[in-house]
Amino acid sequence: MSAKSWSELIKVAIVGAVSVAGVVGFAPGQANAQDLGNHSFKVIGNWTNAPHFKNTEKPFWEQTLPGATDGALTAQITPLDELGLKGFDVGRMLKLGLFDFVHAGFTYVAGDNAMFEGVDLAGSIQNWDDARNSVEAYRPVLDQQINDTFDAKLLAIYSEPTQVFYCRVPINGIEDIAGKKVRVYNRALSDLVEGMGGIPTSIDFAEVVPALQRGVVDCAVTGTLSGYTAKWYEVATHLYTLHAAQGSSLFLAVSNATWNKLSPDAQKVVLDEAAKLEDQAWAFGQKADQEGIDCNTGNGPCSFGEAQTMTLVQPSDADLQRLKTIVEENVLAGWSERCGADCVSAWNDSAGKALGLTAPTN
Repeated sequence: MSAKSWSELIKVAIVGAVSVAGVVGFAPGQANAQDLGNHSFKVIGNWTNAPHFKNTEKPFWEQTLPGATDGALTAQITPLDELGLKGFDVGRMLKLGLFDFVHAGFTYVAGDNAMFEGVDLAGSIQNWDDARNSVEAYRPVLDQQINDTFDAKLLAIYSEPTQVFYCRVPINGIEDIAGKKVRVYNRALSDLVEGMGGIPTSIDFAEVVPALQRGVVDCAVTGTLSGYTAKWYEVATHLYTLHAAQGSSLFLAVSNATWNKLSPDAQKVVLDEAAKLEDQAWAFGQKADQEGIDCNTGNGPCSFGEAQTMTLVQPSDADLQRLKTIVEENVLAGWSERCGADCVSAWNDSAGKALGLTAPTN
């Protein structure tokens, strides 16, 4: 990004926050009984159409935190797309101190640090219990890397609905991915698709529907609910629910500069409320995951709109066994080369142990 572009972006972010929130950063005020001070935060949220932005992130900053502090801690949250940001910009905006808190996806900041990929390596997590357990095991590693990479503190990690395959051609199982062009959005997913014999293709989310419609790709990976809300069912006929990724990829972090200005009481409130947010976000993610499947296939109730008629294809035991081999030989091997020996060792001792997987140290 050019210096001029950064300057314009910074101006938009700051002026926008001022015009809507009225107060930017920290405002002196009368301390309440808990010595919280009065603070109005600038917050970046996820994409406007991301399920968590509307259902967990926005309510947290506009209702939950102000309510828990009698209005002492308030915020203006703006989704990153409204700020004109790309996913990979968010960590850098945090490091520059342009925002106090950010919600972001680990996959978008992995270019700054390959250790972030380890929270949800493609194909490595196939159920929600494993997802939460592996995140908890890997959390100390991620906390340290957030601090070192972005000069920030990790407050919460939570999961989107699982990432699955939307296909415009009949798919009966993992073997049918061979020879198919598949839309992916990161390196680990490319390794996974290649291991299946498919042809990974990088396409922006907004371009997937026409790409499926024109046959540029045969299948595309995204979340069970996000694909539904983007109407991928209009151009895809089969929903293959093998977890290309679990979706344990979102986090909330606070700039250390902001954190260090808060009183101990204010820090405790933020930590306590962030922990509640995390639990709520996991619960919502799991519910939305199943409902996304039901909305696409008509196999259950759909509160997000009209149920559709995609063909539901669930992975067989043979698919899951084949997947484990692909993850070990392709995904973990590829990531190990990008991350290095120390990174791999940290993952093997934490998330890998929780998942029963071992990445090669090379």
